[in-house]
Amino acid sequence: MDQMTCVHACADNLFSLLCQHTPNPPFHNVILPSNIQLFGIDSGVKRSTASSAYRRVRTAAFMGKQLMNLPHNIHHLCQISLSKFNNQYRLLLPENIFGKDFLPLSHIDLLTRIDSNEIYPIRSATTHPIEENFRVQLFEQLLKIDHHVNVDYLSNLGELMFQSDAGYRSCDLASDETNLLVNLIRQQKTSSKVLFSAKITGVGV
Repeated sequence: MDQMTCVHACADNLFSLLCQHTPNPPFHNVILPSNIQLFGIDSGVKRSTASSAYRRVRTAAFMGKQLMNLPHNIHHLCQISLSKFNNQYRLLLPENIFGKDFLPLSHIDLLTRIDSNEIYPIRSATTHPIEENFRVQLFEQLLKIDHHVNVDYLSNLGELMFQSDAGYRSCDLASDETNLLVNLIRQQKTSSKVLFSAKITGVGV
């Protein structure tokens, strides 16, 4: 994602990349309204996608997908609509499961190792990519439509970002430092009407 963004992204745009399709994922740029600005703030916390927390959540998402017993033509969780997931699958997934209780059920893939002593957050890890896919699509569509940028419009965009951050927290991928930054923005949202939202990214806020 970083490399694709460096090569293909444009200034004053959001870069939209569909990672499901490899080796040539489709992408496009989405123009930001001129009176909306986004800022990246370094939280100072070093994170790695190879860390134990990321491995646990990634594995838990694969486990959840396996437990859902999806049709063979569904290869990615985000291919499922949020409404269908909520109606048919969400409550069937355990909130947490020990690796040893899953191991007898099935093998996942060659790159995913299940630790029998690890507790995996099945429901939150499975839910997050499905909800996040819905939020990202809605965020992009809101940016594309003809609009008058007012407080309500910005609050709706901001709420999607806050929801994204909450999903990340539910997977236990946040940190005290990133939580502090997001909470400070949330406190300023109503009083300032200048800062409308914040969310954690893969390596900080």
